[in-house]
Amino acid sequence: IKVNGTVHLILKDNAVLTTTGITLENGNSLTIYAQSEEDAMGKINATAGEYAAAIGGTSYKLCGDLTVNGGHIVAVGGYSGAGIGGGYASYNDDGTAVFITINGGLVEATGGSYAAGIGGGSDDSDSGTIIINGGTVIATAGLYAAGIGAGEQGGANVTINGGVVTATGSSGCAGIGGADLARENIDITITGGVVTATGGSGGAGIGTGTDNYIHPTITITGGVVTATGGNRAAGIGGGNDSSGGTIVISNGTIKATGGTYNKDGGAGIGGGFEGKGAAVTISGGNIKAVAGGDAEAIGGGAEGRAGTIQNADGESLVLYHIVLGGVTEPIGIKDIEGVENYNYTGVETIDGTLSIYVTEDEKPLSVTTADNEVYYATTDENGNLGKFIPVHEHRYTNVCDT
Repeated sequence: IKVNGTVHLILKDNAVLTTTGITLENGNSLTIYAQSEEDAMGKINATAGEYAAAIGGTSYKLCGDLTVNGGHIVAVGGYSGAGIGGGYASYNDDGTAVFITINGGLVEATGGSYAAGIGGGSDDSDSGTIIINGGTVIATAGLYAAGIGAGEQGGANVTINGGVVTATGSSGCAGIGGADLARENIDITITGGVVTATGGSGGAGIGTGTDNYIHPTITITGGVVTATGGNRAAGIGGGNDSSGGTIVISNGTIKATGGTYNKDGGAGIGGGFEGKGAAVTISGGNIKAVAGGDAEAIGGGAEGRAGTIQNADGESLVLYHIVLGGVTEPIGIKDIEGVENYNYTGVETIDGTLSIYVTEDEKPLSVTTADNEVYYATTDENGNLGKFIPVHEHRYTNVCDT
């Protein structure tokens, strides 16, 4: 199937379109709809031949504009071709804007060898601008590529505003972001949704692949984000032997875990093994950063150089782990008394804990959860902050102490 011009494809309920690929080259556009959002929504099974994307470009031919509003899309790229996106060597020599937009439906995209699930094909193929606003997206890389973003040696421009997104990179490559030996810029923005990103060995969960000279730019302003680095790579930031770049977090519920091989680990947020830490700016969010091996939770990878951690005003930050006694399931946060200059709107607990980064003149005194339960801080004999306990237990403790 080849798209010529502007095409709107409506998938009838229970219909199944099986094809050896949908060729969508630059200058053409395809918009896909479904009659419903239920289990009966129509389906496309697209499996490409060599050097082509299942939906998108072919050898040396840049992908056109694709919008998915609904339907169940299963796209498997051929050798060197993305599931959705570029084919082999789909260069963008003239800077043409290419958009892959997913607003709804169920999208399962798997790249061929050296190609992304959604994004670029092999040989520095252009990945286009990838925007996910909704739906369920499962993107799996082919050999040596990112789940969402870059194919072999390529860059990535990815924005996630909503939906449920799962992205898995292959060896040396990020779940969302860059491949190994990237030559192009890597820009990733997450404003919402539920995002799970897992890097392959040496690849960050969100960020770069291994041995990258490109410094990624990663911005997170909301959503629930779980990012796990492969061996020696950061959860968010740099792959093995790669810098964490610039990371800005202003909100969201974030768990970032660095990968490790023995003690050669990547930061939870920052650089990979032997990589420079990131320039990290934090002004909000619940941020649980777990180091791999001897790396820093936020900063440099093991045997790497430390980065910087500050707020938007350039002030140094202090980490508070706020443990809410008795809380085991995720629950929203309504108020943190004593903390005024930190954004926590919409965040949830992670394993009953809030991890916030505030200036030295701010100290959490109590926490009100979404169900209006109030938890007050306790302190040990040295005045160190202890577990936060519900208000009725706090009152009882005060009586006993007197």
